[in-house]
Amino acid sequence: MDEVRKAQLERLFLQLKEIRAQKHKKFDEINGLARRVFSTFPDMFPRYTVTQKGSRLVHHPNVPGIRPISLEKEHGNRDSLPPRYAKYALDSIDDLLFYIESRLP
Repeated sequence: MDEVRKAQLERLFLQLKEIRAQKHKKFDEINGLARRVFSTFPDMFPRYTVTQKGSRLVHHPNVPGIRPISLEKEHGNRDSLPPRYAKYALDSIDDLLFYIESRLP
């Protein structure tokens, strides 16, 4: 069981690395990765919530020391996030994955 969870975590790290390598970070890809993290390890985030207001979507892990993952979709036809917001979101996902890695036996 632990080997399976470690393999899942490695896949999530790989997906994060692939998204970071892209020039334009897409809202759907980052949001999909955040959802996969929380759905793969639901036992580590029992108080996980998502709030959405307009074009802003925030994943709240509700774990001390881990900041929320905030995404804001561009208005109009643009699929990609502004670089600054994409960096904040990817850094939050990175912190989240390191938190999960530290909690795995």
